[in-house]
Amino acid sequence: MSLVAGTITVVAADTQSLSLQCAAATGGTGPYAYQWYRSTVNGFTPGAGNILAGKTSLAFVDSGLSAAGTFYYVCKVTDSASATANSPQAKGVAAHITAINHAHIFHAAGYAILDAH
Repeated sequence: MSLVAGTITVVAADTQSLSLQCAAATGGTGPYAYQWYRSTVNGFTPGAGNILAGKTSLAFVDSGLSAAGTFYYVCKVTDSASATANSPQAKGVAAHITAINHAHIFHAAGYAILDAH
């Protein structure tokens, strides 16, 4: 049976990190080796310019993202016979959250909320 890479799931996200998990590969000849890739370009081709060095397990946290934004991931699997397969690309969004401070002011004439950004 041909080697088939698993599907990626974004498990959690915050302002500077994404937690990802890839389902195990099937087919081919085990054992399998995994390697993650990331890009900001939809439809990217995994390669040396977007490899996530050291990210070789089925699950990992991509932390320290420099800015909020959209990131695309592929998990490449290689079996013991050197066959390779790429997972379907997955999209993760690290959201920028802005804290808003409210000052509540009560006055006999009414009520106001002042936003400090």
